[in-house]
Amino acid sequence: MPLSYRIVTLQACAAMIAAACLLLLSVEEATAALLAGAVGVIPGGYLAWRAQVERSPGRLLGQGMIKFVLTVVLMAVAFVWFKPPPFGFFSTLVLMQIMYIFGALGRADNRLGR
Repeated sequence: MPLSYRIVTLQACAAMIAAACLLLLSVEEATAALLAGAVGVIPGGYLAWRAQVERSPGRLLGQGMIKFVLTVVLMAVAFVWFKPPPFGFFSTLVLMQIMYIFGALGRADNRLGR
């Protein structure tokens, strides 16, 4: 599996696990985690798809900027329409960003033959 897809998959799994854990606190916190998952996974999935078909570094950079704008727009929509609790939302976003490290580490382990 390409690294970009691996990271998006890890992020989706992290969001689901965070939502399940936050469900112990409240339904609102769990919903906030799922919203954060959507805010992270949708743009990340878009960029992962584009990274597989795009060969021009300049165009890929442009796709990265589109991912950033899409993330900001989705975050604004989430806060304006759904008004999620900040703890569940931002803790899940942070957890999803950590998945970039774990995705890359898994790739390094594969290269080392582990």
